[in-house]
Amino acid sequence: MTHLLHLHHGSFTHSNAICHNLPNYSIILPHQQSLLQRGKHASSQRCQASSTKRVDYVELHSSPDKVKIQGEANLNVLPCVQSLRDFPEDLSAKIVMVRIEVDVLLRAKQDQNTPLSSCTLSTIKHLYTSDAKIILVGNWSVTFDSEIPAVEFVAEYLSSLLQFKVVPVKLVPDSMQPHMEHKKESVLLLDNLSLFKEERANCSRFSKYLSLGVDIFVNDAFSLCHRILASTVGVANFCCSRVAGFHFEEDLCKLKEAFSCSKKPYVAIIGGGNLFEKAAALKSVASFCDGLVFVGNMAFQLMNALGMPVPMKLVEKRAVGEALGIIKYTKARSISILLPKDFWCRNNDFHAQMEIFPAGCIPNSWSPIDVGPHSMKEITSLLSVCKVDS
Repeated sequence: MTHLLHLHHGSFTHSNAICHNLPNYSIILPHQQSLLQRGKHASSQRCQASSTKRVDYVELHSSPDKVKIQGEANLNVLPCVQSLRDFPEDLSAKIVMVRIEVDVLLRAKQDQNTPLSSCTLSTIKHLYTSDAKIILVGNWSVTFDSEIPAVEFVAEYLSSLLQFKVVPVKLVPDSMQPHMEHKKESVLLLDNLSLFKEERANCSRFSKYLSLGVDIFVNDAFSLCHRILASTVGVANFCCSRVAGFHFEEDLCKLKEAFSCSKKPYVAIIGGGNLFEKAAALKSVASFCDGLVFVGNMAFQLMNALGMPVPMKLVEKRAVGEALGIIKYTKARSISILLPKDFWCRNNDFHAQMEIFPAGCIPNSWSPIDVGPHSMKEITSLLSVCKVDS
């Protein structure tokens, strides 16, 4: 049975970034509305980002459970998490921060063929009907009219989906507001965290500021849970309770089903990028699969490691060694790797212009956006003996 495994969901990373002399951050609502009771906050001139070395186990940072990966893959490689569904406490009047996948929701607005994540909305609606005070956090890069939308645009869109008001919130450096109250009827959306370098650095000071007054942290961004960010890892250290949202729980269940499948042949289709960060997860999947199909930017890293011509702009730093390790591992297990032979590409200057190029002959002025017809034919042929699990 073939499973489409989006392996950007699982990887093991490290971060050694250090932040110095960061500005103070204040949360500003339109018309200076109050929003959050400020808790204790120790000022600091230096903050050390969380540092996690590459190890041979996976730890879900918002969960107390550690599950080791050793040798052959099995169901126990996946962490056990506490779900919001089973949260024992009364949520009324609790301040709850929810990490959501904003890009997933925006893609549904951008393209009607993209399925809408109803479970993410269910998480927010559940908290709202439980009289919790909600702070939504996330980052987004989906563009509308060639521009990344402002927080006001996203908040309005979320309001239309949820059928209740979502208030946009600006994070403004060097603006001091020592006391703010969280308005009971408000659901708040913080500014795009991609705008702040402290988010990617998992800066402790920034994490502490984001989580001021927060009682419960709900991680509902499964596709980002492998990344060490202020909004996925840092804030969890400053909240009394950490649980998984309904969308997170649903995706984790799907992954567990994929890991527990015993039907053969078992082929994984792997896309995305950041191979260096995901190498441990890929080796784990390769330990029980009968074949691997690489698409997306991940495919170019294996091509580069094999000595095939690849545009330098597509080569990821530190990926060569890990790619060679994956190739060596699959060779030792005698399982096949299928790489695309051609790609649909878009002209960087004229986006409406599309052409098909062989994988090793993509001009610098063009960017690959999907596998080409020859590659699709090969993939279809490989999967013809498999049943695709949806």
